[in-house]
Amino acid sequence: MRYSSLVSAIGTLALLAAARSAHAAPQDVEVPLELGPRVVPDSETRTGFTPLQVSLFAPASAVFFMGRRLDVYGLDVSVAYERVRNMYGIAISGGYLDIERDAFGFQFALAAHTERDFGGIQVGAFYAREDGDGFGIQVGGLKAVQAGYRSGGIQIAGLKTEALSDFTGLQFAALVNEASGRSWGGIQLGLINWNETETSSGFRGGFINSNKGDFAGISAGFANASFTSAPRDGARFPVHGDMTGLEAGVANMHFDGWVKGVQIGLVNWAGTLTGVQIGLVNIVSNKGALPFMIGINPGFAGSRGK
Repeated sequence: MRYSSLVSAIGTLALLAAARSAHAAPQDVEVPLELGPRVVPDSETRTGFTPLQVSLFAPASAVFFMGRRLDVYGLDVSVAYERVRNMYGIAISGGYLDIERDAFGFQFALAAHTERDFGGIQVGAFYAREDGDGFGIQVGGLKAVQAGYRSGGIQIAGLKTEALSDFTGLQFAALVNEASGRSWGGIQLGLINWNETETSSGFRGGFINSNKGDFAGISAGFANASFTSAPRDGARFPVHGDMTGLEAGVANMHFDGWVKGVQIGLVNWAGTLTGVQIGLVNIVSNKGALPFMIGINPGFAGSRGK
């Protein structure tokens, strides 16, 4: 009997000790001090959506919606600065508008920027840019930029349009239209139309139409020219700047290029010619004994350099 009482007492004391240690603060465990804000992975970020957002600037709207990064389905209006996650609908800002991800609908701001895919109408009174695949209408008062993998539609700017990706559609600018993806196709209208694409096709009308790479279509301007492009993206051979189609201008210059079609101008120059040159001075660099001709100069080359 005494033995069982002793065992019971020891068990009770052990339970009390365990309960006390469980509630006591540890004495020899150091808690690391975190300096600076914790970086939260995108998957852990609090998100939400709203059909209507009105704000003075982005931090104010973030506080109003308790720190959530919002997807807007509907209308977003801001006075100075706005930043949302995805935008589906109408976004209007009196300052800078930044869409972190995709946007579809209508955007208007002094400067409008979509960081991923875009579809619809984007208007920036000074500047408009989309960094993903974009299809629709983009207008920049000074400059409009499309920088995704591929884009298409209508691009308009007061000074300069830029298609940094493959582009199909219309580019119109008072000063410069530029394309530098792998391919461009459509219409360019501007003072200077400059392409650094491997292939271009369509119609170009401007004071100067120039490209590093091949062109097929119609070029009309004071000067039409193409230049040899160095190999890029693993290509083994350069792009020579060939022209297939019709050129009309004061000077049509393809020093190394193969012209397959018609050149009409005061001065026409081709590296190789399969077609005809009509002008005061006609030159074919690889024509052999008679590279120069006045008036009409036919060419029947069957391969480059002949």
